Amino acid sequence: MWKALFAKLKEALTSVLPVGIIVFILSFTPLIDLTGREMTVFGISALLLIAGIALFNLGADLAMTPMGQFIGEGLTKSRKKSILLIVSFVMGLLITIAEPDLSVLAEQVSSMMNGTLLIVTVGLGVGIFLLMAVLKIVHRIDLTSMLLFFYLMLFSLAALLFTSDKGDMLPMSFDSGGVTTGPITVPFIMALGVGIALTVGGRRANENSFGLIALCSIGPIIAVMLLSLFSKGTMSYDIPDYSMESVLAHGVGTELLETMLEVGKSLLLIILFFLLLQLFILKLPRHQLISIAIGICLTFAGLAIFLTAVAVGFMPVGYKIGTQLAAFNPNLMVLICFIIGGVVVLAEPAVHAGGRHHERPGHPAPDDDRPVNRRRPVDRPFDPAHHLRILAAVLSDPRLPDFPGTLLLRTQTLYGHRLRLRRRGQRSVDLELHPADGDRRLHGAAFFVGSPLAGLRRGGHGGHDPADHHPGPRIQGRGDRPQT
Repeated sequence: MWKALFAKLKEALTSVLPVGIIVFILSFTPLIDLTGREMTVFGISALLLIAGIALFNLGADLAMTPMGQFIGEGLTKSRKKSILLIVSFVMGLLITIAEPDLSVLAEQVSSMMNGTLLIVTVGLGVGIFLLMAVLKIVHRIDLTSMLLFFYLMLFSLAALLFTSDKGDMLPMSFDSGGVTTGPITVPFIMALGVGIALTVGGRRANENSFGLIALCSIGPIIAVMLLSLFSKGTMSYDIPDYSMESVLAHGVGTELLETMLEVGKSLLLIILFFLLLQLFILKLPRHQLISIAIGICLTFAGLAIFLTAVAVGFMPVGYKIGTQLAAFNPNLMVLICFIIGGVVVLAEPAVHAGGRHHERPGHPAPDDDRPVNRRRPVDRPFDPAHHLRILAAVLSDPRLPDFPGTLLLRTQTLYGHRLRLRRRGQRSVDLELHPADGDRRLHGAAFFVGSPLAGLRRGGHGGHDPADHHPGPRIQGRGDRPQT
């Protein structure tokens, strides 16, 4: 545990340090006038931010990610699609309603629409599209087609808003999609997709787990656009006072208690629903529940510290930097904001959660109707040198001098061979080129235009060995027996 926490602290330090360096450098330039008090509060907040990110990342690894994956795997193994879809919809609704970012957005637009109605509408949008994302995984629907269809619908609604003189609602509609990138939503939804995809299986199980956040981000945008078509009023609200004096006058302790209340409310809905699933469906062992409980406590502490540090130190300094840069030189402001925006994202907990999801290797599960070659790991790293050797051997064959025709012919036969390998549960990348003594060329068409099983000797599959009829090297699988 301590070793993992130390690793998370190093990761958080790497994320926050660039932001602190940029603010520190700007404070010594005539562009920004920051007081000693503001720099001191900012420095303390940066240290607390590092601790909060580390605790949250460790807690997400122990609690949020396993909870989502256990729910996805447990519901999928139950083979009750209706329960899986209902739970996915309810989880998407509850997680979204519990997001602190959505409450802030609802308060800002309360003058033109009911805040509770906005929260419920965004929650319904996320829930419905999370359900569609689960259907995508279960039925292996192409993600590109779904994204194209729903984005066309989104742009059509945007055009309808403009024709209805509701164009000022468009920014708020797209901002509502950011609720799906919150620190609680991202690790849970990603882990839920991984659990479902790996349990459903398929040769593309790892790929099917991606795209859930992309789909869920469309849902609230479309939902708020539909709500805006029937709303009345104008898009106007008062900008809150983000100055350091106002925040400190409010009290750091009061800010911490309010943040803890928001984070607790966010996590409570997820915990209660998880306990309900644990009681009737999951039935996880005791040691896993203890690990999840510890992770929830760390997640709670990390989020409370992180959000408090942002509200007390980072938001006031960022607000002051923005106002002073805009007054000094707007063009320079764009450049500096581009740099700051790039490094600020590094400190976002949701980005760390998404990065861990992309790095974590999955466990392949085969299709029911396609065999899988178990003799080697499926996720073999790409080897450029291996493919370059094959390409060089193909292009250097002197017996087929017609370069364009040769390239076309061999490209077609190569893809045909890869298709045959895929049907047999193998891949061309799994094969290695073993050149014969003193000759590194692929001769004739022993491999490319030979029999469907040319160059392969797999037990029980039959086929002839081209090495008995053609000189030169051959393509040999890793599982082949060496020839004597």
